[in-house]
Amino acid sequence: MTRLRTLATTVAVAGLVLAAGACSKQSADSQSPSVTTTVGESPSASTAASVAPSASTAASSAASKGPSTLTFPTTAKAYGSALLSAYASGSSSHVEQLAVQGAVLQLKDWKNLDTHWTYISCDTDGGAPRCLYRNNNGDEAQLRFNESQLGHPTAVTEALINPTTYANNAADYANAFVYAWQQGNKQRMARYSSSSIASHYSGKNAPNGITSTSTTEADGIVTVTLSTSDSGPVILKVKSSLSGKAHAITGYCDNAC
Repeated sequence: MTRLRTLATTVAVAGLVLAAGACSKQSADSQSPSVTTTVGESPSASTAASVAPSASTAASSAASKGPSTLTFPTTAKAYGSALLSAYASGSSSHVEQLAVQGAVLQLKDWKNLDTHWTYISCDTDGGAPRCLYRNNNGDEAQLRFNESQLGHPTAVTEALINPTTYANNAADYANAFVYAWQQGNKQRMARYSSSSIASHYSGKNAPNGITSTSTTEADGIVTVTLSTSDSGPVILKVKSSLSGKAHAITGYCDNAC
């Protein structure tokens, strides 16, 4: 009997030990380990708050990187200048806001033009304003406007570019210089010759009708004499090796050389 009581006691104690171990294990498993509060792809709320920029900082950054506000001038002169400025800076979105698609395509035909455009004049042709601009190379941009759209988007309806070209023949080169002189295009005159030669002639009345004769000299200089119907001859010296390029007119003579 004593032995049976001892065995029963031992079994009861063992059962209590197992029960206590089970309770202890269940209690430990019911709590998440403390390390999981710092592991994962998303930072804690306090960390996220410290990393994220404030609303004012984000707004300031967005404003500094955003496009500048485009305005629509109310005069043809200013509107044309705005278009050519946008075109020169490569801002195609602004160009498309200022001109109709036909004019946009006309501008896209020309690449690598000098970007320094100067206003020359405006006139009205049948109620449609038209303005002329020139750059430092004498290239001309003639813009036409829908007058009712000034102050609003897409007022430019036409954008014609007349580029400066360089003849390969000395006589044609000299004639192009005189034609630029007739048009008052001093920038193109300087491109064909030099600033000093352009200044010499641009202050004088340009000849109307002209015919030319050429004489080739031993040093590769072609002397082109342009006879005029209303004044004395214009004599220009064209360097043969520069035909087809800029600044081929290297000298001149007044009346006779």
